[in-house]
Amino acid sequence: DFGVGSGSFTSSFLKQAGFDPTSLQLSLIEPDPKYREQAISALAPFSSQTIEARPLLDVDLGPSFDLIFSHHVLYYVPNLEETLVRLVSALLPGGRLLIVQGGEKNDLNTLVRNAFEQFGEKAPYNYSEDTVAILERRKLIKRIEMVNSALKFPDSPENRAKILRFLLGDHLTKLPQERAISLFEPFRHGSNIRFVCRDELFIIDG
Repeated sequence: DFGVGSGSFTSSFLKQAGFDPTSLQLSLIEPDPKYREQAISALAPFSSQTIEARPLLDVDLGPSFDLIFSHHVLYYVPNLEETLVRLVSALLPGGRLLIVQGGEKNDLNTLVRNAFEQFGEKAPYNYSEDTVAILERRKLIKRIEMVNSALKFPDSPENRAKILRFLLGDHLTKLPQERAISLFEPFRHGSNIRFVCRDELFIIDG
């Protein structure tokens, strides 16, 4: 799992997959040491082998994996093309890379772009449109499917602030509070905030 976080998504996946723990080897990439330790602990029941965990994709893995997935992570990598090439090259023959990433059809990304426009900058993140361009140029795309979801929560200044901190991080300090909070108005439905997220699932075979 490239960008495993706390391991919650991978745990849910492995519960449904039902792999034999004695034949499953897990490798994790996660830069945050706290999340990395949480992921190792959460995923330990799914494999009887030692879980390999690294902070970065900083070694040449070579063809090593039957399955690689990355769930809403590629936004933040500093070199998207290099990362994609290295992930594809790490697949064994017959292996598969699954990537979920949002773009212009994801309301959360729209809010982020609107925020950066407020302080005259372009959002410094990678979106699904960037991934499509790279994979098509390198003739790597096998299939793209849509993943539809929605995020809905009660509207309050506290909840708006939590989402802003998650989406903007340190960039949030560039916006006056009133302007930052107003970014949610296009997504207000009565007493709730609702974000519609139509993301791309990239399916790439080794």
